[in-house]
Amino acid sequence: MAVRRWTSRTRARVHGDVESVISWWTSPQRRTELREHFESMDVSDFSYEETLDGEQRITEMGWTTRSGLQVSVRRVSSARPHEALERTPDGRAVLRSQAVQTRRWPDGRERLSRTASVLEFRELSAGRTHLRATLARYKEGVPWWEKILPPNNERRHRRMHLKDEIAKCEHDLGTRKSAKRWFAIY
Repeated sequence: MAVRRWTSRTRARVHGDVESVISWWTSPQRRTELREHFESMDVSDFSYEETLDGEQRITEMGWTTRSGLQVSVRRVSSARPHEALERTPDGRAVLRSQAVQTRRWPDGRERLSRTASVLEFRELSAGRTHLRATLARYKEGVPWWEKILPPNNERRHRRMHLKDEIAKCEHDLGTRKSAKRWFAIY
């Protein structure tokens, strides 16, 4: 089995002032939505636990699929309110998180994945926010072809998820002008 590393960077514009966008992104509602998403999967033995350790929020989840695949996820993110996010000298607000996922198949195979995520928010003119998402992933136990081939499917999935999150953000902030799906990811 091989090891695979890759980094994905996506930039986007969000209609909404930077503080409103950050507030939406860091709202407890996002954690509730994430939990509801995982709870709605057709799996058994689902578990979810969230704890605080200083300024870190630790979320641990686990489940077993119909085929017997056991999945465990440990996510560490900031527990600080959005006003206390890390700020860079040029005014960007930075939100960091890390996740470790382990997958164990019934035949004993195992795959470990580590992900570091950085979301940067910067104010643009006219009530818009520049969002830069950087995702660095490290995987152990991948088949040899995954080491060689580019992770196009994973990158596409990540971009689609980000588009959906931006659309929900703009909808909730009331800045989406029409029902037409328009996205400014570049």
